[in-house]
Amino acid sequence: MPAVSIDDAGLDDAPRIAHIWLEAHVARRGHFDDLADIRAVIAERLRKRDSAFFLAKEAEHVVGIGSQLPARASDGTGPVVPGLMHLSMIAVDPAHWGKGIGKALTEHGVHRAQRLGYDAIQLWTHVSNTRAQRLYTSVGFQETGREKTDDRGERIRLYVLRLGNTAQLSGTPNQSSSSPNE
Repeated sequence: MPAVSIDDAGLDDAPRIAHIWLEAHVARRGHFDDLADIRAVIAERLRKRDSAFFLAKEAEHVVGIGSQLPARASDGTGPVVPGLMHLSMIAVDPAHWGKGIGKALTEHGVHRAQRLGYDAIQLWTHVSNTRAQRLYTSVGFQETGREKTDDRGERIRLYVLRLGNTAQLSGTPNQSSSSPNE
């Protein structure tokens, strides 16, 4: 497998981010409901100074994505929760599943949260997505016991990683560019 680098995304990467998100979700779920909705979420996050997208690349080909932003109370609608980062939208091109790219993206998000001084990082994943659950627990995330139904009617589960609990991380990811969002 060619080396994978993790680079920060910019506004011009929005179509590639949407493409990877769509491909991964169609492969896992068999369909995707609203591409316009996800494009709006991507555009909004790319414009925010306190959020970031990052891309996993083999050579210059984007094979995975991830996003993070400060966590907010009330399931994302309330004020920022000091010290808590939210990891989101980890998705890998299905042709590259099983190559460790999701883990590299997750670890990049964890290292970035540490570098920015966060105390913990949270994420939600679908209860039916056992592949993602194995990935997140292998990095050190722990189930909180909290579940809810997402906007599309699917059950999701909350995971948290206290950033002092990162002994299992495999190393510092390649950070070949800096984000204007930091």
